[in-house]
Formats: sequence, structure tokens, C-alpha cells
Amino acid sequence: MINTKDLHTSEILKEYVKQEEAVQETASSTSSETATKALPKQSQAMNYEEVKTGNYASLNGTWQNGEGRKIVIRDQTMQFSDILDHKGTATVIGQEIDIPGLDGQDGRPQDVPYLGGTTTKAYEQQLKSGEKDGVFTLGSTIPSAVLTISFLPKGTMGDLTDGDVNQDKIISVGTQDSATLVDAAAVYYKVN
Repeated sequence: MINTKDLHTSEILKEYVKQEEAVQETASSTSSETATKALPKQSQAMNYEEVKTGNYASLNGTWQNGEGRKIVIRDQTMQFSDILDHKGTATVIGQEIDIPGLDGQDGRPQDVPYLGGTTTKAYEQQLKSGEKDGVFTLGSTIPSAVLTISFLPKGTMGDLTDGDVNQDKIISVGTQDSATLVDAAAVYYKVN
């Protein structure tokens, strides 16, 4: 078990990736029947009320979307292999986000050019929460848009027109529109 208090965000991600690779290696070295039993697709349902408090334990495991991006979730931590299209990692602990690729040397969101020669933060670390039509969303202001992470329990589709209504879903997108108005390939489903 990792003591996340003693590790920097990038070290946490490296450890999760190492654990994920070990799980995948074990699964691929067994028969497909055994691997299927060892890696249930959805072993427990999203505990919506806990998720709203920053406790993601009911989501523990690896989530993947059709674009190949992954989220590894352990208790109160979500590790994104690629957040937005920045080709960079991100970590959410509770309801705070860290995107190292958008941080300055001090580890905080860097100032970036904005309208009229002004600057703004690359993102807000403290996530704002909201709920609408059974969808819980965390959001961080980024220049000209909002980075959103939305949780859709089984039976909920939000603005999705294509997707599996019978599974829990996570959507992460930078948008000026609805946080759940995305292509089916952008939707994360639990894979183990």
C-alpha cells in the first residue's frame, strides 16, 4: 500500500502505473477465462454520495475510454494518463487537481497569456462541484473554458447520445458547452 502523503504527485502516478502494469501482466499470462474472472468489468456500483465528498473508493480500479486514455482510481485519488489534450498527466486528490504540465517551477499553476495582454492561471487547483439531472461534476477554470470531470451512475446518460446506460461512466473534458456532450469514445468505463 502506498503512503501518498510521502510521495510527490509524479511518484504516485509512477507507482500506480507500475501496479497497473503488474495487473495487466498477470492477466495476460493467464488464460482468458481466468483473466475474465480476475478482472471483473464492474464489481461494485458507484457510490454517488461518497463521490460527491471526494471519496472515490467505490470507483477503485482502472477506467479507460475509447481514445485509450486511462484513469487509475484508489480511494480519494484519481490519476489521469492524459487530461484534456495536453498529453500530460493529472492527479485529483479529494476535490483538488494538479496538472504538472501546466505548473510553474514552484509546483503551482503557472500564469499564461490571456485576453488583452493580461495573464491568468493555467487552471484552478480547487475544483468546484455541481450537480444536475443525476450527474455530479467537478470543474476547474482553464483559459476560455472549463475542465470538467463528470460522474454518471448506471442509468444516467446526461447529454450523451451514445454510451452504455447500464454502466457507471466518467467523462473528463475541457468545454464551453455541456460537460457530458461528448463523443462515445471520450467516455471512461471501468475495465478492472
